[in-house]
Amino acid sequence: MTGNIDQLQPGDDEGFAEMVAIYPEAIEPSEQKAPTELAKLLRDPRYVFLVARTGGNITAFAIMFFPRSGGFWLLEYMAVDKTLRSRGQGEEIFRGARAVAQSRSPGLACVLEVDQPGADANTLRRLRFYKRVRCRVISGLNYILPLDVAGVPPPMMLLIHGLDDASSIDRETVRDWVTALYTDVYQRAPSDPRIAAMVSRLPDQLSLEMLPD
Repeated sequence: MTGNIDQLQPGDDEGFAEMVAIYPEAIEPSEQKAPTELAKLLRDPRYVFLVARTGGNITAFAIMFFPRSGGFWLLEYMAVDKTLRSRGQGEEIFRGARAVAQSRSPGLACVLEVDQPGADANTLRRLRFYKRVRCRVISGLNYILPLDVAGVPPPMMLLIHGLDDASSIDRETVRDWVTALYTDVYQRAPSDPRIAAMVSRLPDQLSLEMLPD
């Protein structure tokens, strides 16, 4: 399936409403942000809202964040309308997001916050997708998503797309990235104890591993 991919612009209320209609069904409730907060982020220059349109309607989206600290970009959310999954549109919007990132911040790695493997069918489906597009997991990092809007998020991990020449990443880089996520994306203090809990006991180098089957 091939759709038109473009950037959702502030003031496109109809397009925003179509995107928000996909969002709650596709994203785990404990990992969601309120629509009012998403509307604010749409006007934040650090964010890019990318949408795929099929027949004039929004059928997939990707929300990208570019922290001022640099070093990486975050694919914060990505989803496809449930009636159109497994038709290639996920890979299309993912490629579109990578193209935008390459134009805006060439060479930076993409970071993704994802649920750890479990029995949930949606989780397994997402992980199979990320393996197919060659994302790797930062081994040994048990990521804590700092959201509490709708209960405690499940155990999570960080994936990386890019850094193709590297087989590992150093602990201080991981600390810097996690701190940037906490402070820039979730407005948490850099002294948040969860950062130290995640990072302090990690080895100096963390391997970047392909997702398991």
